[in-house]
Amino acid sequence: EVWAEMYRAHPQGLNLNTGDPTVVPRWLFMMTGGLTTGGVVFLFLARKKFIAPEAASQFARTGPILILLGVIGQLATGTWAVMAQKPELREALFGHVVFGSSVWLWVLAMLAMGAVGLLTLKNPATQSYLLPGIAGAVLFLEVLFGAVARSGIRDLTLLSYGLDVWDRQVASNWLVVGAFLLLFVLAIGVLFWLATVVARAKGVEERYV
Repeated sequence: EVWAEMYRAHPQGLNLNTGDPTVVPRWLFMMTGGLTTGGVVFLFLARKKFIAPEAASQFARTGPILILLGVIGQLATGTWAVMAQKPELREALFGHVVFGSSVWLWVLAMLAMGAVGLLTLKNPATQSYLLPGIAGAVLFLEVLFGAVARSGIRDLTLLSYGLDVWDRQVASNWLVVGAFLLLFVLAIGVLFWLATVVARAKGVEERYV
């Protein structure tokens, strides 16, 4: 009802939905997530041979800090976003086996990410890919569990208004689905081929006369 009323009053779409108490924490949750992702990317960049030593050193020092800031920010804003939900919705969320478990698994993933950030902060000069690899895997799990938990909030919110998204009659257009899957597989193949070309490419030695 709030969204419909807002768009009737401001059809240009320039007004923030101030009637929804979850807007600000959800937006901040999204923004702080960029810090975590950026920190993991920095860990990988710090170990690349084509990166200048000065830049690599800066990446190695900054990456763990971004990870820790992102973990603290996402835990805080994620808790805020959940607590901003209606009490009955929170009860349904944590009472659901899949959705409730995903919330706690997401918390564990964030704590693991924080541990990786602390370890890399203590030894930023190492060239091993072990910790960045672990950070990348944990980041994937964090996003996965967060997406499932977010879907739970959405589905349970709609269910409270009488719309069960899991009990809908769906007529799939298999031609479109098949075309998408085919193009997706082809795109993955092209990217893999490009990656192998880059891996086999030899550096060019610059000479000045």
